[in-house]
Amino acid sequence: MRDVRLLFLPDLRDPVLIAGAPGTADVGLRTASYLKNKLQAELFAEILALDPFIPLYEFFLDEGVVTLKPFGAEEKPENKFYCWKGGRRDLIFFIGNVHPLPGKGLDFARRVVDFAQHLGVQRLYIPGAFVTDISHRAEPAIFGMASDYMLVEFLKRKGIPPAPPINFAYNLLSWLIAAAMERGMEVVGFLAEIPMYTTGRPNLRACRALVKTLALLLDLSLDLSDLDPLIVKEEEEINRWLEGLRGKEEAREFLRYIEILEAERAPGPLTEKDKEKIIKDLEDFFRERPRQ
Repeated sequence: MRDVRLLFLPDLRDPVLIAGAPGTADVGLRTASYLKNKLQAELFAEILALDPFIPLYEFFLDEGVVTLKPFGAEEKPENKFYCWKGGRRDLIFFIGNVHPLPGKGLDFARRVVDFAQHLGVQRLYIPGAFVTDISHRAEPAIFGMASDYMLVEFLKRKGIPPAPPINFAYNLLSWLIAAAMERGMEVVGFLAEIPMYTTGRPNLRACRALVKTLALLLDLSLDLSDLDPLIVKEEEEINRWLEGLRGKEEAREFLRYIEILEAERAPGPLTEKDKEKIIKDLEDFFRERPRQ
C-alpha cells in the first residue's frame, strides 16, 4: 500500500478498526490510545507520508522581500496501526496525532481506510465527545451514531441512544467517517458528554465511559480501576480551580451556572424543561443582582 511501512502482516480474524485522532478535547484520541495500551496491542504498520501534514515552506516578509524556509513542524506526525488478538474479534487500532492540512484530509483518510480494508476490516469504530451542559462531577451519557439505521437500532438495543443533532468539525475523524462510507464500510461512532468548561483538560471520566462502551460492544472484560485515582485527581484540580474563582465579581455568573448544573442536571442532553428551569434561574439571579 502507498506510503505504508509494514513491520509484519498479522493473521487477523474478522477484524474491526478503532480510530483515534485529535478532536473535541482529544477525548477520542485518549480513549483509543488508552484501550490500545490496556490491551498491549502490537505495532505492525505505519503511514510514513508527511505531505498531508507539513507545508513545504514557511513564508517570511522582511521589508518587502519574501523569503522561504523549510517548514519546521512543532509535532511530528505519527500515524500508526496496532493489532490485538484474543477476543471474539481481532482489533486494529489506528492512532493519528495530527490533523492533515486543509484540503488533504479526505485523501489521507482514504489511505487509512484502504489499508484497513486490505486487512479485512468491514467496520470502523470512532470514539469522540461533544460539549454540553453537564457538571464535571456527573457521569457522562454516551450517544451513538452510525452509517445506517440497522446499526442505530443495534446501538439502541445495547442501551445507547442516538446522538442529538451536532455540528461536525472537519477534522481527521470526520474524514475517516466519510472515507469509510465511500468504501462501503460500516461506521459506528460514540460521543461522550463533556462540560464546556473542561475542554482544555483530559476529561478522563468521559474516556472511561467510552472505553466501557467499546468493551460492551466488543465483549471485552477490562479492569479500569487504574483510571479511578486519575479521575479523582482531575476532579479535585477542577474543584480547586472553581474555588479559586469564588469572590471574583467577573466569575459570579459562571459559578452560578455551575451551581445550577449540579443542583438541577442529571447526565444526558438538556430537555426543554431543563432549559426553561436554567433560564428562569439565571433570570432570577440577574434580577436580584444589585444595580451598579
